[in-house]
Amino acid sequence: MLSQFTNNRPPNIEESAVESQRFGLSIGRLLVPFNSPITDREIASLCSESAFKLVFVRAHSSRSLLAESLSFLPAHRSLHTDSLLYFGQSLSALNTVPVVNPSISSMGTLKESEHQSFLELVRETFASYVNHYSANSLLPKHLALDGYVEWASTLLNNTQGRIFVARNNQEQLLSFIAIQSDGQTGEIILNGTSPSAQGLGIYSSLLGFVCSELFNLGFHELVTSTQSSNNNVIKVWINSGFNYLAAINTFHVIKN
Repeated sequence: MLSQFTNNRPPNIEESAVESQRFGLSIGRLLVPFNSPITDREIASLCSESAFKLVFVRAHSSRSLLAESLSFLPAHRSLHTDSLLYFGQSLSALNTVPVVNPSISSMGTLKESEHQSFLELVRETFASYVNHYSANSLLPKHLALDGYVEWASTLLNNTQGRIFVARNNQEQLLSFIAIQSDGQTGEIILNGTSPSAQGLGIYSSLLGFVCSELFNLGFHELVTSTQSSNNNVIKVWINSGFNYLAAINTFHVIKN
């Protein structure tokens, strides 16, 4: 979540036990807060001294020399695997007038009886999704997809989150938006639309519904992010009144 980059915690590489088990590698994660005084060389040193086979590093794009610092590490190689773009907007400033979409029969929160259908929709949606795992041949595509489904399953009973869905007239799930709350800010942490239902304005309609629901629940802001190459959803956010907030680069530092 964006709040992970706006805190003042000292940067530290933490083990990612779930990803280590999934991919059969020792994997660590290093998230660098925006205001951290740590230098790019110090970030590289942390990676060099780490015992992990693979370290995922995420830092603000303004660290223009970080890629160079990582590339000079002895006995390591580094990959720039993606750039995450963050967008956000005050909910009170958004156009939350519901839009009638003939492809949608109903919208609302996910029902318990829909849990399995939701996980199937996540698998379908992310089957060809390009992400930072995709840029590293050490990380098999099918295992990365399993990771998204596993992540989605943890959201089903998350008391700090909500999953909103759009359904057709046969009560089939077409699109979903999963929200994690951080105080009065909501963040879209997982979202997607069935490939067979794309291009019909379904996601845009669901987004408007979600914004209205969150505003009525007392949320002040909604934040979201995606890879810089995900042009279609970025256009939806901009057309819905979202503003660019920040760019975060992801690097994979691999011990030889």
